[in-house]
Amino acid sequence: MILRILFIPAAFLAISCQAPAPDRAASEQRSSSVAAPRTTDRAPAPRAAPVPEPAASRAQPAEPAPAPEPRPASPAEPIPPPSIDEAQLVFEGMQTLAAAGNPSSLVPYVPKRDRAFLHRSEADIRTALSGKVLGGEIQGGRVVLRLEPLPNPDADKPAPPAPPTAAQKPPAKGGKASAARTVEAPPPPRFRYAVLMRRTMGFRYDPIASEHWAPSDPGAADPLNRDVPLSESLGDSKATGRLVADIETTEGRLACELFPDKAPGAVATFVGLARGARAFLDPQTKTWVKRAFYDGQPIHASSPGAFFSFGCPEPHACPGVGFSIPDELDLTLRHDRPGRLGLDNADRPNQGAARFYITAAPDAERDDRTTILGQCGPLDVIDRLTRAVEHDTRSADGPAIRAVSFRREGSASP
Repeated sequence: MILRILFIPAAFLAISCQAPAPDRAASEQRSSSVAAPRTTDRAPAPRAAPVPEPAASRAQPAEPAPAPEPRPASPAEPIPPPSIDEAQLVFEGMQTLAAAGNPSSLVPYVPKRDRAFLHRSEADIRTALSGKVLGGEIQGGRVVLRLEPLPNPDADKPAPPAPPTAAQKPPAKGGKASAARTVEAPPPPRFRYAVLMRRTMGFRYDPIASEHWAPSDPGAADPLNRDVPLSESLGDSKATGRLVADIETTEGRLACELFPDKAPGAVATFVGLARGARAFLDPQTKTWVKRAFYDGQPIHASSPGAFFSFGCPEPHACPGVGFSIPDELDLTLRHDRPGRLGLDNADRPNQGAARFYITAAPDAERDDRTTILGQCGPLDVIDRLTRAVEHDTRSADGPAIRAVSFRREGSASP
């Protein structure tokens, strides 16, 4: 009985082990039927028909418009208008620092390009920054402070005796009394100047402009030497619209919009010289002449990669034209983009006249130093000129100006 009981589970186990395995094909079919995507008898929704392109957009483009004025890469912070009182406080603070004998403390007040000034002797720096402020003048973002003259080292020396006058000197025997001789008065004291430029972070001292500040020079008296009004040079006293200068160069044509409302003197001088209406002193003949001044003038790389200039026969020797005009500075015009047309004064305030430059890149260091009188383009021509002047500026076939003409375009700029 016991054996029978033990045998039954064993037999049952044997039977269960011999049961047929499930059909593999059927299992795969069931799994595939489960994984298969559902189907529907509904037809797929039709795709939306493409919207026809407007006729205006299919039309061929018209003639290309003039290149827009280049904008600054990043919007610059507005420059607050300067004040004479604030500039005087800054300058007097610099005087205190200089008197302490530590030139390095003046670094924040001197632009990077002018810091050779701080390598002078302490005595020279104190002398340059000495003197009581007697007054000032605002020119755009530049403040010019007038300083008292330096004491004359010969002031304590006794003056030489004055020559006798006619009343003191008896006439020669048998002759007439000589005319009274006038004693020349000593020259008036030469005032000194301190030039400070307004920046977003305060004032900066310009040592070169301070030492060389002088009024403009009208030139020698001559019937031909006179300022010519813009309307006379153009012959369009009643014309309106933007004034554009077309400068034909060996590398292409530049179109420069001029700003006679911002820099009337510089624009009138540029137009007058270009059209031969404004006379200039010929450096060869030393006579005043009238002719198209810029035709055939070479273009020089004044500062590689920054700007190039024209108006001088040699890049480092500019004889001038016999006169100079005042700087015309404006807070709304900055060297914040390529294509700025400016009047080069060689870092001597009010000493520019005929040498002009065009920027190839932003150059904030020139702000409040030179006059901006226009905006030039297109940029591809400026780039070609920049590369050409850096490659060769002395050969006879180097970059040069062929001709300059002027026209009115559109309505006047606001």
